[in-house]
Amino acid sequence: MQVLRRLVEHKLIPDRFTELTMKDITRRKALLFNHYFWVRDFRKAREVVWNVPHGERDVMFYVRAIAAFAAYGIGK
Repeated sequence: MQVLRRLVEHKLIPDRFTELTMKDITRRKALLFNHYFWVRDFRKAREVVWNVPHGERDVMFYVRAIAAFAAYGIGK
């Protein structure tokens, strides 16, 4: 995600692909949170949870986020 973002920032991606690339970065943020949650790395899930854009959040996202915070808080 960081590499893609830097490519966009430095105009190294053709303009016609900029919007698509930014949408892909947004989608990947949600995928990263879900990955950390499902592999039970709740510390990392907590670190990235706020990076997930609101448009990528649904009810199950919030359920998993609460679970990640609760599980990490009890030492899992």
